[in-house]
Amino acid sequence: MVAKKVKAKPALKEVQSLLSSAKTEIPDMVIRFISLQDRRQIVGIEAITEALTQEKFRLDHFEYKVTTKTEIRRPINPKFKNGPTEKVTLEERVNINSQLKTVGQLNWRVQKEPENVLVVQLIRAKGESFCLPLIFQNIFNQYRQILVTGVSKQVRLQLLVQPDLQFEKIPELVSKNAPLREQLKQRASRSKGMQSTARELLDLPCFPEEIIKKITAVATGQRVKLSEALAVNLIIISDVHSRYAAVLQTFQEDVVAKKSSVAALARQFAELTQGISAHYIADQLEVFFEPEETISHQSNAQIFSFIFAMLQKMDEKKMVVNDRPITRTALFGLLRGIIISARSQKDPELWQKCQFFLNPEDAETKSAENQETLVLLAEKTKKLLIASHEAKSKSLLEVYFVYNIQNYVLGKLLKVSKRVLSEEDLGIAKSVVVPQLRLRLPKGPSKKPIFTVYGAPHPSHELINPMHFMGRCYGFLISRILMENMQKFMVPGLKILTARFGKNFFDILYGKVVADSGLPLSRNQLAQWIQQKKLIAKLGDKGFLPNHVEDGFDPLLSIKVLLGTGDSIFALNYSQEDFNQDYQKQRQKFFKFIEKLKNYHKSTKDTDAEEFNPAAIFLDMVEKGRYNFFSSGFRNRAKKSFLLEELNEVVLNSCADIRHNLEQEAVNRKIILKIPYRFSPIVYIAQTFDISTGNQVIQVFLLPIPVKTVEELTGISKKFSINFALHLQQGDHPERRGLVQTVNILREYQKVSMEFFRFSSILFLDRLIHERLVQKNKQEGKTPEHIRNFFSDQKKLMIGSIKDLNLSKLLCRDIALKGPNAREVDSQTFGQMLQSILYYRSASKHFALLRTTLKKVLALLDRFAKQVKAEEEWKKYQQMAAKFDQLISIPIEELNAKRLKWLETLSIELQKMSAKAGQNGPIGLLHSEWKKRNPSHEKGVLFYSAFIPSDTAQIDNLLLELKAAQKLSLTLKSKDCLIFFPEASKQSQLRHIAEIGKFINKQSIKVQVYVEIENLEKDRVEEFARIFDPSYFFSLSKLKPLDV
Repeated sequence: MVAKKVKAKPALKEVQSLLSSAKTEIPDMVIRFISLQDRRQIVGIEAITEALTQEKFRLDHFEYKVTTKTEIRRPINPKFKNGPTEKVTLEERVNINSQLKTVGQLNWRVQKEPENVLVVQLIRAKGESFCLPLIFQNIFNQYRQILVTGVSKQVRLQLLVQPDLQFEKIPELVSKNAPLREQLKQRASRSKGMQSTARELLDLPCFPEEIIKKITAVATGQRVKLSEALAVNLIIISDVHSRYAAVLQTFQEDVVAKKSSVAALARQFAELTQGISAHYIADQLEVFFEPEETISHQSNAQIFSFIFAMLQKMDEKKMVVNDRPITRTALFGLLRGIIISARSQKDPELWQKCQFFLNPEDAETKSAENQETLVLLAEKTKKLLIASHEAKSKSLLEVYFVYNIQNYVLGKLLKVSKRVLSEEDLGIAKSVVVPQLRLRLPKGPSKKPIFTVYGAPHPSHELINPMHFMGRCYGFLISRILMENMQKFMVPGLKILTARFGKNFFDILYGKVVADSGLPLSRNQLAQWIQQKKLIAKLGDKGFLPNHVEDGFDPLLSIKVLLGTGDSIFALNYSQEDFNQDYQKQRQKFFKFIEKLKNYHKSTKDTDAEEFNPAAIFLDMVEKGRYNFFSSGFRNRAKKSFLLEELNEVVLNSCADIRHNLEQEAVNRKIILKIPYRFSPIVYIAQTFDISTGNQVIQVFLLPIPVKTVEELTGISKKFSINFALHLQQGDHPERRGLVQTVNILREYQKVSMEFFRFSSILFLDRLIHERLVQKNKQEGKTPEHIRNFFSDQKKLMIGSIKDLNLSKLLCRDIALKGPNAREVDSQTFGQMLQSILYYRSASKHFALLRTTLKKVLALLDRFAKQVKAEEEWKKYQQMAAKFDQLISIPIEELNAKRLKWLETLSIELQKMSAKAGQNGPIGLLHSEWKKRNPSHEKGVLFYSAFIPSDTAQIDNLLLELKAAQKLSLTLKSKDCLIFFPEASKQSQLRHIAEIGKFINKQSIKVQVYVEIENLEKDRVEEFARIFDPSYFFSLSKLKPLDV
């Protein structure tokens, strides 16, 4: 972005310090080793401690161990075995590397805090049970470090070797390192050692048949000449097997003995087979299943259900498939081979990411290399600690802005000006940021554009506010927009919508809620969000299919962010510098794409192909400052070009041989045809087409769905898509080439624009919030110090338990609460206030239902014939019903005693008229017609009955609700100051205050809210800050604003 430099204002500096105060603290520089060994057993721990101390780190250590305890009785005196005994508890240490459960717990422990570093000690590459690489990737994904100790240089190299599973060549790392190669050759030359190596691989039937024969020969002691490549690769794979043998054996025993639930075992199987495609596993297991059986390819955990079912059959009877016996040993041998082969390829990559502190006692170890390793470890940990501290440190004011961001953005003005922004940035703001964030543009030129006054001290491509604060604001805002879109779509009701759209429901939902609003979300994200929110059940029955086809969605908008947790979209270790660099990178990428369009347009200028060059259409949009090619503006521009006519021709030709099907399957002359996802850019040119079948015109609606190929479609959609693909490819005239090129341009645009638009939206959002903070800082707020003298006691309302509180600092005069007539200040408990709100909502709901019913009655009366309307009975009844409607449309707080009496009088008169009316009179006709039209709500025509005095409690309940609602509304509107006194021991009060806060905002009651927080925990204060402005939190002992 380009912005002019303007002298900074003092208010700006105040706001900056306001939001950055929590970030000035430096986190404690500590590294905590999570290890399976005691601190004293770690090789080189003294040198490690000394090196980290020099880097100004404090070293902590946590030994992760799991033990089992058993109780036995043994003689008190060992000499007398039959003498008195005592109970003794024996503690036995569990081998972590043989239990997937304990490995998972270790994984959680390492990821728990950013200062944690996993320390693994490995003395040799073979013979040690070691399966921790299964969790290495999870640890790296959370930006934690892994330090490997105890290994020599040769062992480290061996861990990094990736064997050749075809056994045709020596691994590159081995061939380049002579000492390691010589060491492996010596191991291969020892016959007994090679025999042991081959025995370990006998049960792995995943190698080529020729190799298996040689392994069998070596294992049985036969003299077989092995090539160096074969011997080296066998040794390396055998070493991998030896490290995983214990955990695989334990897993096998757990499965056979059913020591855990099927779901738990399936999760363990998924962990063991991570990185292996479900399709590959299913193909390998086909030999164990009958030809008619099909294995699900959706996930590795689902494949395990087939394996488990097969094992149950083996327990019941001998299994024979394809005339060959199937045994449990063969099944687990195949699984073991699949897993070991995969780990032999994956583990070297994981070891490469680890930090190695080589054994200081080894002759090849250089102390300088170890020192460099520890310095790198300290640097990475320091960066993570600082970034994590900045991400987690959030002031109360930040919390308030995040959870109320919609109030400061949706429908607000975005003050931008071409005087201070480049044409490109101004176009991005108007065409992309404004519609996505639901902002408004001023009608005239902005007098105080946000990038002039408030953005001056900062480069326009940098954030003013803390980055993670903006990441939280953006994520929460998207979650609110998504929820509002969903609520708007669901207004007709789920039953009506599913009946209308059927199996297309989810795709229509996605189009209306996500695509039309420009939200960068995939169908998978939307479905997961709906399921987590429990908004709609059984999405699969409504057309949702999980897919891996979609692109162009924002992976940073995780399900946690979309659920409105207020988390930042950025990773913990993501810094302000990273943001600046990524923004510039994405900006350059986007405008290189625009430049590419210009060059493409120039290439056909002054030629016959210029008329049908689609780049001209895109550049025409760009010249007008419209960079959103997925908008109605682009669609309107495309309609004025050759694109619409050409696309119409393709669709018409594709429907030529299915016109009869269209006519048969169309509902109300409309039909939805699904097309593969690769054709999705087509809908941004046009989505609805009129197809004549001879007898009628059918409106065809094209709906892209996430399938890769046409073969995945069914029915008429499949036929249409096959034709569509053929006609799109076969045309060789300029118009058709231009249409195809448009599709390719839109695909590329989707890829280059998503991240750039995200960064741009966050930058403009940053300026909006900064503007609001500056305004807030300039305002003369009524701080807690103003409570006593600024507000009169009659204008204050205390909410909570104030019985034992000294309120002298809050009231205009010192009170002793003495005397029978003493009434110093109004107060209510949380329960009383909440009950009044519930009464208000109940009365509002009752009146809304009454108004809806009465409008139907009046509409029904209006449909009567003229001669009926001419009767006096109709006129009188209609006049009273209209007056009744007028009275119940008045706000509840304005329904005073006089108006309530009027309602009662009207109700009595209407009842008398209905009682005297004949069946053929206007009222009788009204009642009979109502019952026909509303069989489930027959008494609705007696809309006045609730206001007729009777002996029942119905009228009393309604009047009670009305009176309570009136009192609540009048009380709140008569007050200028609400003071909450939450109690530390009552967690439910948070929910009560939230309800009260929502009610105050919804009713637009202008009142200053204060919260007394002296005895509250920090977490509870933060929760209150989500509802009310923390600038008005205070402690009763000293009426001073908090440092927010």
